[in-house]
Amino acid sequence: MVMEAMKEAAKSFCHLTELNDRVGERIAEIIGAEAGMVTSGAAASMMAAAAACMMKGTDVEEIDIHFDMENYPYEYDEWQRLMWRLPDTRGLRHEFIMQRCHRNPYLNSFTIPGDKLVWVGSEDQCSPEDIENAINEKTVAVVHLYQYDALRRGVLLEDLLGTARRHGVPVIVDDASGCPDLG
Repeated sequence: MVMEAMKEAAKSFCHLTELNDRVGERIAEIIGAEAGMVTSGAAASMMAAAAACMMKGTDVEEIDIHFDMENYPYEYDEWQRLMWRLPDTRGLRHEFIMQRCHRNPYLNSFTIPGDKLVWVGSEDQCSPEDIENAINEKTVAVVHLYQYDALRRGVLLEDLLGTARRHGVPVIVDDASGCPDLG
């Protein structure tokens, strides 16, 4: 039965990069986000989010990276020129603001593409002012771990979004502990 299914599936071709792109678009549409992507886990998603945010505002953002059979496997030059030089962040924004009271080992995944973590607040709390004061021209994004909302540690997501929007800074939300809603 399994072999029959595999033989049947082998008759069809699917370009996995294009499939991943379409799945990401659908996820973003469902959750109301700017973009979505399926990854192999928390560390991979944080690393990919970090690299994507670092590329925002560069010429990489202007390049249509559409993978179709006409340009298969794909053109490297422009977009990979910046991506391949990571973790060299010269000329790129590369600071991620993190609430110290949200600290966990996964957050180091943001440093893989060359980012710098800027810790704000204390081990017990963080205020909107702490985040506001840390945002500067090198800030790539503010990171928020959903689980700490329930613990009332740090800045609540709604407040953090307002601060980030005023500065035009993206917010990366890790909501793994909130999915599915355990409440």
